[in-house]
Amino acid sequence: MPKMMSMWRRYKRVVYVFAVGALIIGTYIPIFAPASVSALSGVQLEPRSIQMSDASPSGNATITTGVGSGTNVSYKVTFTNTNAFNSMAINFCDNSPIIGDTCLNTTAFPGETSPGGMSVSSAAIGTGADAPTTTCSGGAGNTVGGTGWSISEPNAYTVYLTSGGSNTVCSGGTQTVTLTGITNPTPVESFYGRMYTYTANAPASATPTAYTSATVPGSYLDYGGIALSTTQVITITAKVQESLSFCVTSAIYSTWTTTGDCSDPNVASHSPSATLGSVVGTNVVLTPEVKSTATDTFQLSTNATGGAILDMHSSNTCGGLSVNGGTDSCPIEAIGDFGLTGGQTNTFDLNTAETDDAALFGAQLGTATTGTAVISGLAGTGTLSNIAPYNGTGTLFGMNDTAVTGVVGEYGNEIADTTAPCYLLTDTLTFGATSALTTPAGIYSTNISLIATGSF
Repeated sequence: MPKMMSMWRRYKRVVYVFAVGALIIGTYIPIFAPASVSALSGVQLEPRSIQMSDASPSGNATITTGVGSGTNVSYKVTFTNTNAFNSMAINFCDNSPIIGDTCLNTTAFPGETSPGGMSVSSAAIGTGADAPTTTCSGGAGNTVGGTGWSISEPNAYTVYLTSGGSNTVCSGGTQTVTLTGITNPTPVESFYGRMYTYTANAPASATPTAYTSATVPGSYLDYGGIALSTTQVITITAKVQESLSFCVTSAIYSTWTTTGDCSDPNVASHSPSATLGSVVGTNVVLTPEVKSTATDTFQLSTNATGGAILDMHSSNTCGGLSVNGGTDSCPIEAIGDFGLTGGQTNTFDLNTAETDDAALFGAQLGTATTGTAVISGLAGTGTLSNIAPYNGTGTLFGMNDTAVTGVVGEYGNEIADTTAPCYLLTDTLTFGATSALTTPAGIYSTNISLIATGSF
């Protein structure tokens, strides 16, 4: 009797173990093979990835285009397939990457709502730099999205890629195809992609079971799920204020050794006032039929996008040198008036003025150079173009005294310009004059204002 009881207990244990094992197996079969999923001999697409060109959510009221808008985004889909195939489907779901799970997405099927406004309805296969590539080995080596392939969007969360039936992608290759024109989900969230490949020319004609939805993907070959995420865009703001630095001094640039820019002490300590003439006794005076010159230095720095223009404005309404502010019509007249009818934009040779016993006044620009900031060591940059008639060389000087647009006009006359930002652009402005044997005695003067105007 004890022996029979012992055998009975062992028999019951065997029955319990079998029952528990049957329960466990019965519980997990639906998870690994849902009734709605009909894979053939496929395996997972490994490795696989989907790279977004912009992870920003869509619907941004401030950023409506480009990076940060979440619109017109490119998705680069890369995977390695085990089986040759002729078509594939890609779903985007809000809740799960698991093949056969309920897919919460757009409005194609009852009860399935979008990942917050995501849409692939305008998706296209990338071209040019976005063209798909392959390292497929064995077989014809066709490429997903390549020759003969096309794209369609049965709904706002699914794309079909089809080969046309004669462009089979071989097995064992790495495929890359770029999908353009996608709108990301509106909220910041994780969402998921599901990919399936098919022997059929299109997922909807797969056999024995056709693709009908993300929940019922039909008879697919290889497959895989991918997690993606949108994230808040990083908006970086940096303000650069407009700047314009311009100075004029009689100190030559080589003496600006403290800073090398307009803040140099030599700039402020050397007034740009110039005295024309040569020493006679204790005075500096103009000698008849002898030209005289004096040079000032100016420097320009600006970050104006369109660069800057330099104008010269004279206080004398006659444009030359006067003893009474111009009411004497400038006995030492502007070069533009000297026998040059309508020719105020011309230069004139002061050597000729000496020979002709003419009393004339004009100016000449030098060749611009770029300085160097002493403290930082930063080198200057930029170019300056001299405008006629101030672009003469040697003894050629000019002075445009045309009414309104010349140096006598309200805003003066343009003498030079730069068309782009510049830094420590340095140049010289030389004034020249001659007097005649009959020039009335007196102290002749004019006030010249150099005006720099940035085009921001």
